[in-house]
Amino acid sequence: MSQADGHQLLAAAADDYLDTPPLAADLSALLIVLLVCVTYSTTSPLIMIAGALFFVLRWLVLALRYLYVHVPRFDSGGAFWYLLWDQAILALILGDIATLATVGLRSGYAQLPFLLPLPLLPVAFRMRAEYRFAEPSRRLSLRVARALDARADPDLADRFPHDAYWHPALREGFSVSSTCLPQHPSFDELDACPTQFYCGGGKQ
Repeated sequence: MSQADGHQLLAAAADDYLDTPPLAADLSALLIVLLVCVTYSTTSPLIMIAGALFFVLRWLVLALRYLYVHVPRFDSGGAFWYLLWDQAILALILGDIATLATVGLRSGYAQLPFLLPLPLLPVAFRMRAEYRFAEPSRRLSLRVARALDARADPDLADRFPHDAYWHPALREGFSVSSTCLPQHPSFDELDACPTQFYCGGGKQ
């Protein structure tokens, strides 16, 4: 056996051993423990201590496994987060329903009307979070996009005009004296430069 064949066998063995992390199994275990702890926290409060201990130990184990044992074969770009988010909200709703059922079974009828809005709070929080963060979370931030552009072509920004990202309403009818500005002016340089505004073809 040649040295090249030996290296190929070692590489194949390493690929078999250092496989991709079992994300589906790990996430399923985390979700089921979260669901059980939140649902039964009213009837068995000590289960929250056991759940917190589980998550701490699980975090340590998964951190070591994902950093030093497994080799990721793909990057989901955070797509798993939406599944975790929905299941966590569902766990909160089920926990609130279990609380209402426990209070009702123990004849806490005086407290029951005040607890009825509890299942609606996670739903309202989810709607608010979806409205505020759903669309931005599915797109690259400007900082990441700028870093990717700089990595692909470091001189890409030099070929952009200074008003490339201005709103069209601000770019139209706005002229700047080119003699007092560099190629890529800053906000302070724009403020210091004399400007002229035009509206409807007439000078204001």
